[in-house]
Amino acid sequence: FSDLAWAALQRVENVDAGGFRIGRAAISIPEGQEGLLWAMILSLVGVGVVALAIGWAYRRVARRRLPGVVTLAIWVGGNAWVWSVLGELPRAVDILGLLLLPLLAVAILAFGEIALVVESAMDGVRGEEYILAARAKGLREVDIRDHHAARVALLPALSKFVVSLPFVLTGLVIVEYSFSVPTQYGATLYFPGLSIVLFRALEARDFPLVVGGLLFIGIISIVARIVIDVLHAVLDPRIRYGLETESEMAL
Repeated sequence: FSDLAWAALQRVENVDAGGFRIGRAAISIPEGQEGLLWAMILSLVGVGVVALAIGWAYRRVARRRLPGVVTLAIWVGGNAWVWSVLGELPRAVDILGLLLLPLLAVAILAFGEIALVVESAMDGVRGEEYILAARAKGLREVDIRDHHAARVALLPALSKFVVSLPFVLTGLVIVEYSFSVPTQYGATLYFPGLSIVLFRALEARDFPLVVGGLLFIGIISIVARIVIDVLHAVLDPRIRYGLETESEMAL
């Protein structure tokens, strides 16, 4: 606290960029039941990262992958423990139950198209030189599929998801109405979907809310495109090596 106070008087840029920005972000988080929803999201993401880290450490030590069922059990058990510590486990289960059917509906709608994209990409990489080189080294077909072909085949699917993200965020009015996504827990929790918010704003001619919603969707899309560009370089070594070659040629 004393460091932050001193930085406020001295205008130290590094501390201001760290502590004060975190403070501004923390004070902008909504309170009450919306805060519970934020806590659930952070718990899901945080425990998921921990589960992936445990799987990575197990693979480094045991030289084999942690079964997916075990990773899922760690993720579910970790979230249940966090919510029970917070004393919000029954309410969190109710919220997840309300969101389960809409999420399944959206996932099923998108699964067929993404599966076709991945299948087409897998067919395209089967004859690549690095696949033939992996077979020549004697690698198992499962390892070739998971560690070589699938990494590149995922890129078109991720790109397709990023392109369709604005339509997913704004085009789920029927799903949200069908499963009664705008719902109440007791009489306090109310979280309509973004599609319904924009639809009602258009009906009420609340154009500032419409512009704000579209701006939010645009920011989400830009961030997703930046992330997908980074993932392209991470998942596809050819892009990474190409960038390194260009930088060496520039020097």
